[in-house]
This record gives sequence, C-alpha cells and structure tokens, in this order.
Amino acid sequence: MITICFVNNPEQVISESRRVLKDNGKLVIGIVDKDSHLVKLYQEKKKQKDKFYKVENFFSTKEIIEWLKKYNFGKFVIYQTIFQALEKIKKIEKPKKGFGEGGFVVICGIKI
Repeated sequence: MITICFVNNPEQVISESRRVLKDNGKLVIGIVDKDSHLVKLYQEKKKQKDKFYKVENFFSTKEIIEWLKKYNFGKFVIYQTIFQALEKIKKIEKPKKGFGEGGFVVICGIKI
C-alpha cells in the first residue's frame, strides 16, 4: 500500500510499482481526496508549518485513476470513508464503495 501524497514523483512510484509487481498484482493507494471536505483541514495544518503535513501533496481520486490507467492498471475497486468533520465522528464509520463523498479514499488497481 502506498500513501502517495508523501512522495516527490507519484507517477514514477506507480511506474516502478508496476515494474516490480507480478501479472495481476494489486497496487493499493490511500489518499486524502483533493476534492473532499477533509483537504481544507490538512491544508490549514500545512499553512501552520506542521512538520508532518508540510511535505504532503493532495491529488484527486480521478487523477490517481488516470495515472493508474496510464501505467496499465485496471479492474479498480475504490472505497471511501470519513464522511463528516473529524470532530463530529463519535464511532467508526463504515467504508462505502466509490468516491466523491468521503475524505479518505483507497484505490486498488490490478496490473493488466
């Protein structure tokens, strides 16, 4: 699994992952979706020069899928979670298929 927001060259990471994976191998990428409500919180932390978040880059789920397709990954399975503001979460949220509602998205692509 890769959290791609902390690497300098995400496309190179995807390309190298493809090179070392066996046929039908899976690449799993977790992101804070750039198009989500959660990004505002993390961008504020980045502005405050938080050591952990200062190197983070945000990408949309659509961007990641396009890169995966470019490097011949397919058969995507996508789940999302964190549907509300963090301070409002009182219990574990059940993940939901797809993207566009949740702040954190996990994308699995198979090397084809």
